[in-house]
Amino acid sequence: MKKFPTWSWLGVIGFLGMMPLVVVPSPTVRAQLLPDNTLDIERSIVTPQGLREFIEGGATRGTNLFHSFLEFNINQGQQVYFANPNGIENILTRVTGNNPSNIFGTLGVDGTANLFLLNPKGIIFGEQAQLDMGGSFTASTADGIKLGDDAFFSATDTANSSLLTIQPGVLFNHALRNHTAQITNEGNLAVAPGQDLTLQGDELTITGSVTVLGGNLILSTNGNIFLTDSTVTNTNIGLPGNGSIQLQAENITLERSQVISRTISNQTAPHVTVNATGAIAISGFTPLQPNQNPLTPILNSRISSETYGAGATGDISVNAAQFNFQDGGQIATLVGPQATGNGGKVRVNVTDSIIASGAYPFNPLLASGIASYTLGVGEGGDLDVSTSRINLSDGALVLSLVQGIGKGGDIKVNVGESV
Repeated sequence: MKKFPTWSWLGVIGFLGMMPLVVVPSPTVRAQLLPDNTLDIERSIVTPQGLREFIEGGATRGTNLFHSFLEFNINQGQQVYFANPNGIENILTRVTGNNPSNIFGTLGVDGTANLFLLNPKGIIFGEQAQLDMGGSFTASTADGIKLGDDAFFSATDTANSSLLTIQPGVLFNHALRNHTAQITNEGNLAVAPGQDLTLQGDELTITGSVTVLGGNLILSTNGNIFLTDSTVTNTNIGLPGNGSIQLQAENITLERSQVISRTISNQTAPHVTVNATGAIAISGFTPLQPNQNPLTPILNSRISSETYGAGATGDISVNAAQFNFQDGGQIATLVGPQATGNGGKVRVNVTDSIIASGAYPFNPLLASGIASYTLGVGEGGDLDVSTSRINLSDGALVLSLVQGIGKGGDIKVNVGESV
C-alpha cells in the first residue's frame, strides 16, 4: 500500500474585546464520500487515514469491482484512493445523488485497475485536482454504462441495474448513455504512460490540462467543447502503439489553447481525429508579458501533430460544417529541428465554409490557417482540404513551409463553390 504524509490543521480563534488569541486544533477536513445502500451488504466502505480516504468493499464480479455513492467529493489537499484487490481490472463507481462531484484534490487507485467515475449531475475538477493511478481513467456524466449486449450499470435506475462478469475488452467498448451534465476541468489531469484518459459529458469546459503518454485521449460530448488557456497533449515516448487524440462534439472552441500530438521517439505520434457536427473555432495566442524574455516561445492556438525524433507525426483528420481560424489559430503538422521523421497527412473536410484571418506579425509559423512545416531532415506532411467555400485574409494561409533539409509537403485544395 502507498505511504502518504499526514497533515494537521490548526484553527486560530480570536475572541472579541481584550481576550487573548487562542490556538486550538480544528477537525480534520474530510472528503465528502457518502456510500449509498444500493449494493446492500456489498456497499462501499470508507476508511479515513489522516488527509487520505481509502475506499474498500464494493461488489466484485469477476475482474470488475462496483462502487456506489450518494455523494462523492474530494476537498483541496485531500487524497482519495480506491483499493485494488488482486484480480480486479476495472473499478466502476457511480454517484446516485442530486449533486455534482467536486474533485479538488487527488483521486487515485492503489494499483493498476482502470477507474470509471459516473455522475449524471456533473463532475468538476478544481485547480488542484490530479489523478494517481496505474490504469486508465474515464469520467462521464452518462446515466449508465452498457455491460455486454443488454445490461446496464445505471446511476439513475439502480433498482434495475446490473453487475455483470464481463471481459475487459467488452467493457472498453462500452456505451455510455444519455450524457446530461457538464464536466469542468481546471486542474492538471494525467495518467500513467500507455494508459487512456476519457472525459465524456453533455458539455466539456477545460481551462487546465489533460495529458496522456501514448494512450488514447478522448474528449466527447453531445454539446460543446470549450478549451480556454489550456493544453491537451498526447506524447509518444517510445511505447508500443501510438495512441490517439479524439475530439467529438457539436461545436469545438479553442481560445489560446493547444491540442498537440507529438513524438520524441522512433514511434509514430498519436493520430488526431476531430469531428464537429457544427463549427470549429481556433483563435488567439499567448502574448509576451511585461519583462518577459522576448525569446520565449509564443504559443498560438492550434491542433497539431509534431515530431522531434525519428518517428513520423500522426495523421490529422478534421470534419466539420464550418471552420473559423483567427489571430494565429491553426491546424498544422510539424517536423521539428533535427527531426528525421516525416510529417503525417492532414485531411480537412468542411461542408460549408472555411474562414481564416490574421497572423502574428513577422512570424509565418503563426499565420491563421492550415499548414505543413518541416524544420528538420524529415519530409513535410501533405495537406488535403475540401470545402464549399474558403476565405483567407489578413495574412492567413494554406501553407507548406520548408526551413530545413526535408522536402515540403504537397497541398491539395478542393473548393466546391467560391474562394
